Amino acid sequence: MSDNIVVKDGNNASVEMRTKETSGVHTPYYIAVPLDGVLETGLIELIGINESVSNNGFGASVAVVLSAAYSGQIEQIILVKTPGSGTSSKPTGKLLIFDADPTILLNASDMSVAALNAVIAVVDVQTGDWVVSVAAGEVAKLDVAIPFHALGTFYLAFQNTSGAAINGLAGDDVAIQANIWFTRQS
Repeated sequence: MSDNIVVKDGNNASVEMRTKETSGVHTPYYIAVPLDGVLETGLIELIGINESVSNNGFGASVAVVLSAAYSGQIEQIILVKTPGSGTSSKPTGKLLIFDADPTILLNASDMSVAALNAVIAVVDVQTGDWVVSVAAGEVAKLDVAIPFHALGTFYLAFQNTSGAAINGLAGDDVAIQANIWFTRQS
């Protein structure tokens, strides 16, 4: 018979306590439970090159499927904006993170009550967050600390608050992608 209990120490490392039965006596022992450390989602398209998003409009919500259901903390979000053939600007907005599918359509100006209830974080994106600006595009670095409960999938939507449409003119071809770095805690 074996009873498995996972406990955390002060450094957020996990240890599993097991018991081993010998002649009717249960002796506890501990083994380390390896966690994956820092993980990343890879680039996720928030706004595509042919998707126009007006001021205060949303990009369509997108699913971020994790390799398994676990809890953790989002530590950093990198946004990558490629300018295409349009003018280069540093868009401002809000990156919303949901624990259930908000079903936000491209360029929607509102969301449902169910979507509001699924929000687990709102990350402001300001002009000053865009720390790299080159001919190929811009990169924004957002250091955050967003805990999340056990999820197999979370969802993202970007709300444009730049004062002008993203891809508002023919041929703008701007794309915004996100890469999310997080730690696994269970």
